[in-house]
Amino acid sequence: MKIVVVYNSTHFSKESNSIKYYGGFYSGKIYGTSQYKYNDITEKNEHLYDSFTSISNPNNVIFINCSNNKLNSLPELSKSILQLYCQNNHLSSLPKLPISLIYLRCQNNLLSTLPVLPSSLKYIDCNNNNLTTLPELPNSLIKLYCSNNKLKRLSKLPESLIILECQNNQLKLLPNLPNSLQTLRITGNKKLTFLTNLPKSLKTLEIDFYVHKMNYLKKLI
Repeated sequence: MKIVVVYNSTHFSKESNSIKYYGGFYSGKIYGTSQYKYNDITEKNEHLYDSFTSISNPNNVIFINCSNNKLNSLPELSKSILQLYCQNNHLSSLPKLPISLIYLRCQNNLLSTLPVLPSSLKYIDCNNNNLTTLPELPNSLIKLYCSNNKLKRLSKLPESLIILECQNNQLKLLPNLPNSLQTLRITGNKKLTFLTNLPKSLKTLEIDFYVHKMNYLKKLI
């Protein structure tokens, strides 16, 4: 097992209203505000462990990458975690998520449900699971990737949402689309034949031909 950990005390300072994601996993500013920013980051900032129990000072961890480990479960998570990468495992559930969490990648697992999402969450990728519903989405959420699941409906979408990708599900209808939305990808939902008002902010739209065929877009654009 390989677990990558980053600690708060060395790599963040309270000097900025933006946050840059760690290392090579994500680079650039996140929308919204945060009290943290990264100082110079090099490979030496990574701490490697071979188990969760071997992680020293867990209450000061802000980043965990435990992906690609064939894990069946995760332990209780530290309340200080900002980013959690647990994709490409065999997880059927997730533990309670910390209230500080901003970035969650849990795609390519066996998840049938998600826990309560913290109000701080801005990004979630839960593609390629067995989800039939999503929990209430926080008002802070900016990017939602939930393709290749068994979703029959989506929760109310927050006004902060910019990207929504929910391809290859079982959706019949979409909730009201927020005025902030810029990207919408909904191909592969064969029961979806109607779209409500498309926001003027939309820049990218991917839908199936049969939705075009129903001639609803002419009424919407």
